[in-house]
Amino acid sequence: MTLRKPLLLFLAAGFGLAAAAAPEYRKLREATGDDRHLEGRVNFSPDALASSSGTYSNPPWSAESALSDEPIPAPAGLVNSSPRRGWMSPCFDAVDPEQPYLQLDFPYAEPVQFDTIALFYNFKKSPAYRPAYVIERRLAGNWSEIFRPKTLDEATRPLIRFSAPLAADALRIRFFEPSPQNAWTVERFWVYGSAAPSPRLGGGKIQFDAPGLALTEGEMVWQPGQKPRLRISFTPGAGVPAHPAKLTLRLTDYYRRPLFTEPLRVLPVDLGKPLQETVTLDALPPGPYYLTAEIGDGERVFARNRVLFGVAGAAPVPVRGNLPALAPPVVEIAGAVGQYDGLGQRKSRRTVDAVFKNGFNTMQLEYFWGDLEPLPGVYNFSDLDAMVDHVLEQGKFFNITLYFADDQTPEWLRSPEYIMRDQYGSPATGRNFWKMKFFSPPSVSSPLFRQHFAALWGKIAERCAGTGRMLRCDIRPPLLEVFFFDEYTNLYVNGGKTDFVWDYSRWAEQAFREYLRDCRKLTLEAVSRRYGRKLATWEELKLPLPLPKEQRAADRRPEWLDFLDFKLVHTQQQFYLDAIRAIRKHAPDMKFFASEACTDASPPGREIGKLAEAGQLFAGNFSIEQGREYFQYDQYRHQPKPICFEWGEPTTSYLSYNGGLFSILPLLSHGSLRWVGAPALEEEAYANPVTWRSWNDLRALAPKLADISRFELIDDSEIALIGGFNHDNAHYENCRPVRRIRRPTQWDRQVVNNWGGLSGVLKAANYYNGLPPYYELTAQTPESKLRNVRLHIDGGHPDVPETVQRRALEFVRNGGKLVLWNTSFRRDGERATEAVRRELGITSGSAWTEEPVDAVMTLPGGRPFRAQLYRSGAGTTCRGEVIGRDAAGRPIAWRIPFGRGEVLFFNGLPVLDAADQWTPWMDDLLKWAGVRPFSQVRMSTKFPLPNLLTYAMREPESGRILLVMYNYTSEPMEAQVRYRGLPAAPDWNARIYHNSKAGTGIRSSRPGKELSEIDVRIEPLDLLLVELSAPETGGTR
Repeated sequence: MTLRKPLLLFLAAGFGLAAAAAPEYRKLREATGDDRHLEGRVNFSPDALASSSGTYSNPPWSAESALSDEPIPAPAGLVNSSPRRGWMSPCFDAVDPEQPYLQLDFPYAEPVQFDTIALFYNFKKSPAYRPAYVIERRLAGNWSEIFRPKTLDEATRPLIRFSAPLAADALRIRFFEPSPQNAWTVERFWVYGSAAPSPRLGGGKIQFDAPGLALTEGEMVWQPGQKPRLRISFTPGAGVPAHPAKLTLRLTDYYRRPLFTEPLRVLPVDLGKPLQETVTLDALPPGPYYLTAEIGDGERVFARNRVLFGVAGAAPVPVRGNLPALAPPVVEIAGAVGQYDGLGQRKSRRTVDAVFKNGFNTMQLEYFWGDLEPLPGVYNFSDLDAMVDHVLEQGKFFNITLYFADDQTPEWLRSPEYIMRDQYGSPATGRNFWKMKFFSPPSVSSPLFRQHFAALWGKIAERCAGTGRMLRCDIRPPLLEVFFFDEYTNLYVNGGKTDFVWDYSRWAEQAFREYLRDCRKLTLEAVSRRYGRKLATWEELKLPLPLPKEQRAADRRPEWLDFLDFKLVHTQQQFYLDAIRAIRKHAPDMKFFASEACTDASPPGREIGKLAEAGQLFAGNFSIEQGREYFQYDQYRHQPKPICFEWGEPTTSYLSYNGGLFSILPLLSHGSLRWVGAPALEEEAYANPVTWRSWNDLRALAPKLADISRFELIDDSEIALIGGFNHDNAHYENCRPVRRIRRPTQWDRQVVNNWGGLSGVLKAANYYNGLPPYYELTAQTPESKLRNVRLHIDGGHPDVPETVQRRALEFVRNGGKLVLWNTSFRRDGERATEAVRRELGITSGSAWTEEPVDAVMTLPGGRPFRAQLYRSGAGTTCRGEVIGRDAAGRPIAWRIPFGRGEVLFFNGLPVLDAADQWTPWMDDLLKWAGVRPFSQVRMSTKFPLPNLLTYAMREPESGRILLVMYNYTSEPMEAQVRYRGLPAAPDWNARIYHNSKAGTGIRSSRPGKELSEIDVRIEPLDLLLVELSAPETGGTR
């Protein structure tokens, strides 16, 4: 045998096809799930052996799933499984030169005679059609084509009937030039004939074990220098007669690429008799390997299986020599492609090339933990090393992201011993629609998780940091645990079974005790006093359970507050520090993206804080729909740079593209922009229109991003939020209502589903009421910043320091306006603070109700407004003028004079059904407070609301202004947009800085002293950037 370099399973050309005329066929109709049993036909697929060139390899996405004629049963820990999930080819979210295939081998003594094929095939439509796949058969060792769809109709879920039966030993579907314009998922591939050949020779089982080897976490792992010894056992299928065949053993790398030109061994076997064979391999370099065993007769395959084993350690660190020094980019534009790019996360060079061709300067290399450490202590860096080398050859930079949710974690970590458990002791499942929705994740508190996660990051840093081109490590936050307090999530994510997902495993319980004892330095006696019960041993201390839902908002139990701090702060601190410390051993100056919420006075918090102060730790935002958009600009503008932004989805839509740009351009000065999705470089006619358009637009915009990063948002706000926005909905459910079931619009999804309640009302006001980002009112906010503020609104935090409460009260006393809710000004940390409420004449009622209450409110000088409030307190009273009542006529909103100012108090929190629902209420609120909107949109095109979103930015050095406008509707719109406080010089020029569509542009512009006006037409979903500059500045750079 000759050791050779790994081979691709198939090349783009030369598949060994026999030249022959394709058989005649006709499409009967589109296939349906009922076609698994066709009358008068036998479905051969369930008996077939499945193989493929790659797949998202865990159930329910597998080659085997695509052949099943029944719904796929959920494995242990698997939830939310679609009954018809099938094979996800590597062409999903990839640009790859391979031609992926899904193959069926029929385990019969003779070829099958088939005449019908049903194919459930999900794909993306394009303006023009060209074939994306072909179906081929193998007979007597030769492949020939039998079906190539000629039209889009033929390609769409075909149920086809051939004019005459065809014979085959195997069938396969093969895809061309995979890319997002092409295939996605083959849910089912069914092949039918009038009768199955006899005898059936399949059903036999091939199994592996390792005699004498002590397994590591249940896996076969040898130490370097040892010779792996494996035993192969074959058990015949029931009723299979004697039949001569051969057992062929092959050794491959982790990506199924053969390591030798010849099989390891070929042995005679009788399909009707059991067999055992032991093979001893030579000592192998560290890394993972597959031993594949296949039984066949040269034309047909009757049984196949493979086993993953490994040699502990990693391949030597590559020696790359001295690379020329490069200055990091001013704005990091990273293409984060390939989360599902081929088998085992193997990337393609073509994907990387496409990213750079689109104007990016950084490659975001994303890998799953389960692929980099598929066995405990066995590392697979062959693809990572190759991709880093390719990026270096292009003279570019790269980052590393490590995913570890769902089946991205190693399978050996997902054993029942290590997984998360919910408060009932059951496997914890579900967070949202894509994280952890299939498997119970491992507990982040288990020592095995912590040790191996840190060790892997250390290995990555050892291999990559020395290149000088690795900008940062993206340490994904531990999103494995999240509270679900609202009914929307409970109903749609968890099926109504549970309302939160937190880890109550023994590992978490043990870590909680260590947190109290070692971090908080509490003795057992002190804990007993604090919790009000005698504890004889630490083992008696259990994790506290949540109160019933209606009591949670006011839960101040000491053990519950400690539990929250342990989960939300301490656990995250330990998680990040485990990885950071391991990385810094090899790269002391490495930069990290992590949560900024981990800094506090504890020793771990101080260690994290020092990293932030040194400019090594930055706030990371990994999904724009969850996070930091322009309306929160004041919170993040002064944080360490850069902030990481991401927008879009793996199958990126044009809607997400410009919506994401609109949200993050003001913070581009923080230096990092990240794109998710595969490059669409094919001809426009054959590409998915929205995918192609977003990549094409981004290619045009990329050269301008460094210039845009010089601009800062004009944020002359006249509103301050007390305590800022409340993001921490895991502590107290005080900003999210019980959500209504409705058909959401895009902004409903973003505002209602992701924010809801009070925070959704405040967020929508930025879009629909023309407000700039709000300022924050905290203990540290300087008075100079608040000099133009006319209105304070409680942003939703239940815990507001009494000094801040008093500061807000003084603001009202001096003539300001204030909005409070039933949850406002009740706590200062763990201390109840009702003094300010009493001073305003607010008497707190009894227990709150979570049920929405119908209300009619009329703000001063405004119109009656009908809406719902939740978390209203029975018996709450207030002095002052009643301005709102519930359906029973009870007061629910008041106007309270205080000093020279006024307070509006609402006994509850808003329920938000649609993004724009509270816009009329906010209009009246602004008039009452004397707040001037920054922008006003007057539509020529008639829409229910001004669906053109806008803000302005200024470059401090030159004074240039950039107006950003986004039409988020599917219709072209014409509008007059007014801005307050823009330069009024008559010789300023207004010019198009960027647009995507020819019809988008400026109709006229009129600078003014108080208000400046610009008339525009913007095409559907287009983003218009208008630059205002004096002639001498020279316009766009």
